[in-house]
Amino acid sequence: MESLLLTKIGTKNSVFKDAYYIRLKVFSEEQGIPKENELDVYDSTAYHSVVYFDNIPIVCGRLNIINDGSKICRIAVINNFRRNGYATKLCKHFISLSQSKGAKYVYLHAQTYTVDLYKKIGFVPEGNIFFEEQIPHIRMTKKL
Repeated sequence: MESLLLTKIGTKNSVFKDAYYIRLKVFSEEQGIPKENELDVYDSTAYHSVVYFDNIPIVCGRLNIINDGSKICRIAVINNFRRNGYATKLCKHFISLSQSKGAKYVYLHAQTYTVDLYKKIGFVPEGNIFFEEQIPHIRMTKKL
């Protein structure tokens, strides 16, 4: 049993296709987010990453480089693979990629139930809780 992490830019590749599959499973099917809201203009220029377990896509995420920072988005883990450290592995990959691109900070909008996960890897909550797709979130930032 082996895991592999792949990253590619844009939407015209197999990594994005696998990431989109995971996003639909987690965000649309489990959390009720409309399928048509899952894609946005940032997908075409983002770094998309997928963790594979025995060649099965199980975790995905997206990184957008924005000025002197970067934003981690769309972290999703297939239900049977949660609480095994794969999301942490992916976030650390994005932090490293952000540093290599010269980012001074990384931020994300964490669903409130995931705050402790992100705190463990150095993210700090900022501001008030807000709603995206009727789900409570909070901005979290990590200085690099």
